[in-house]
Amino acid sequence: MSEFPFKALARLADRIVAGKVVFFVGAGFSLDSEGNDAFRLIARLLARFDALTCFFDEKPFDDFLSNKGIHRNPDVKNNMKKNISGLQKSIKDIFRISQILKDENNYPYNVAKVLKYDYYKFNDWVCFAFSIILNEIELLELHVFLNEISERISCVENDILLRVCINKSIFDHEIDPLDLSKYFKPELDFHDKGKALFLDTMGFADENTMAGNPKDENLEEVKKTYKNRLRPRHHMLARFAKEGFTPILLTTNYDLLLEGGYRLSGMDFVDSDCEKAQGFSVVASPNDFFRYGHGYETPLIIKIHGCARVYRDYRKDDADKWKKYLESMVFTYREIQNWRQDSWSRDYLRTLLRTRTIVFCGYSGMDPVLHDTFRTVYEEMAKRSILNDEIEEKNAPAFFFDLVDTYNFYGMEILRSASKAIGCLKRDMDPHQNLLSFYASRLEDCTSKNKNVNEYLFPRIDHLFRWLSHVVLRKRQQEILKSNLDTIESYLFDRPANVDHLNEIKNYFDKILSYEGVLEIPSGREIHASDWWKFSKLPESFEYVIGWTEWFHPCLLREFQLAQQAITDGDQFKEQEERSKDAYCPLQADLARSSWGVVVEIAVRRIWAEWSKSDKESLSWLHPLDGSKPIIHLAKGVTDPVPVCLSLTFRLGEYARLLRLQDQRKGVFKRQIIWEIVLKGGPWNWSIREKNRVILSAKEIWNCAVGVLDHNLVNRCLGENDGRSKK
Repeated sequence: MSEFPFKALARLADRIVAGKVVFFVGAGFSLDSEGNDAFRLIARLLARFDALTCFFDEKPFDDFLSNKGIHRNPDVKNNMKKNISGLQKSIKDIFRISQILKDENNYPYNVAKVLKYDYYKFNDWVCFAFSIILNEIELLELHVFLNEISERISCVENDILLRVCINKSIFDHEIDPLDLSKYFKPELDFHDKGKALFLDTMGFADENTMAGNPKDENLEEVKKTYKNRLRPRHHMLARFAKEGFTPILLTTNYDLLLEGGYRLSGMDFVDSDCEKAQGFSVVASPNDFFRYGHGYETPLIIKIHGCARVYRDYRKDDADKWKKYLESMVFTYREIQNWRQDSWSRDYLRTLLRTRTIVFCGYSGMDPVLHDTFRTVYEEMAKRSILNDEIEEKNAPAFFFDLVDTYNFYGMEILRSASKAIGCLKRDMDPHQNLLSFYASRLEDCTSKNKNVNEYLFPRIDHLFRWLSHVVLRKRQQEILKSNLDTIESYLFDRPANVDHLNEIKNYFDKILSYEGVLEIPSGREIHASDWWKFSKLPESFEYVIGWTEWFHPCLLREFQLAQQAITDGDQFKEQEERSKDAYCPLQADLARSSWGVVVEIAVRRIWAEWSKSDKESLSWLHPLDGSKPIIHLAKGVTDPVPVCLSLTFRLGEYARLLRLQDQRKGVFKRQIIWEIVLKGGPWNWSIREKNRVILSAKEIWNCAVGVLDHNLVNRCLGENDGRSKK
């Protein structure tokens, strides 16, 4: 098990809360969901190239023409065959793969293994090769037969991949069926045709290869289109953006996973003619940048190499726009070199490097042009910095997510350059303090020499992102308590705030954060921050800790929001309709409600401590449950382990009965207690429903949080004594 990077993630969380961070997302961020690594993409290109050249080779092509009774100019036919043969020889000579090609059963597996390390050059070559093949087809005037030719080639290329799949299991589905007629549009010139066929072969037009329709108005439909490919990290990045912590995200990826995370968080696309309060914009071309990028009024996903969604839209509806957008899809060796001339993205990236902390996620750093840009900017900054041995490398303006036991030369050089930029000279080869290591999602992908087949892989990249989100939100809750807690007490009691009460709640919350590992522990403290994960069972312990910010608080704030909306809308409020819009509710949306949510959490913890007669918390006996409602599991301990299930919710009118049925959790519970928000004075007061309704006032919740509670109040809160005789 890798050491969990508590301290490094805490430093990063501080910068996120301060609004100083920009995430830079690379291809590795999507490998375990989309699976479109360089090897798979090159294998697809090789299969299509081989199918095209084999078909137009001498015998298959002659048989096709003969069966159709087609007679073409012999010179044109011979010239085509000469060019096709030239391409077949060219790929062997240029990329030196003649020896590999002898094993036809493993083609294109073995060739792709070699070419994946220099894929930009191969991309450039195959684009030109596709242009030549399409040009030859056009010269032979075979337009009438393009559909049949396309079907035959599709069968051949999928048969090639199937031979690889039998033993290697590298493809989940076939290549999107070839449609040669798509590329013979008057708007597309010689080079455009090859580039378009190249992109389609890699799956840019295929939703099986790059899933998602983030522009669907219905969030449930959006979720379905992603076919379970979104990961927690995509949702965490969306939460950071919605909270306002990271309004800018840069990516070299073309896929739609980031947009999916943003949409499912409750944000909408902001178009030029559309203004939405909770929206985000995708910048995937110079026009997008100058339209959306100047104001920062909404979160931005900046795709510096292009976007599959935009490509699909233009390909489907507008050939002229399709042609123009081909230039924005940066994929070949020459296009990578020319990226230096894209001033909108190049200059913008350089500015962010100088002014923000860049967090590299799923990015290898091997891209020569981008790598040079990062190093050059940091080295320019270093010339203006004075080297000082007292400056620590942990203050460098860069963090790098990478696999355990993998020495990534490119990533380490970027981190060292970032250290120099602030005047720190790293003098050893030890891992950088801002390196965040994780295991691969699959055991067979791990590079660790000490891996055990029975070992639970912890942490993985999603663990790091979920923990980072937990720390960020806990730190923000801490800030909100300091600025809003006195206002809440004054509102509840109609008097000046009691300083002792305020300090009691703040100190108790700090104690929670210390136990969780969010705050660094002073020496001599009895409970060490990392005890919960070093000596507890995983993954349950991890889930129980982060559950407070990942499930409980967002769901509780959602209930508060619905209650407040019911008060505002009155008879016009439609609960069932509003609940169908379930999305992430940020802390920043209402600081008073966020403060009160922390008070409720502390009150529940205090109630549990009094009820269980325990002065020390245990993850096994007190923790939130995952779901769309704020639900907490409470048990007394080893002597009485059967838990009480506490649900906190808002319900109104005819929809309430259905919600009560939904609230019933599966499992062995002593009983289920439901605290319902009371609209009068909401969302402060609660009623407790088991069989009868008992009012739990906001003042009583406050008293529980500050530690002023008695046995009768505790029993009433947990349904043990609410005016009825015990059975």
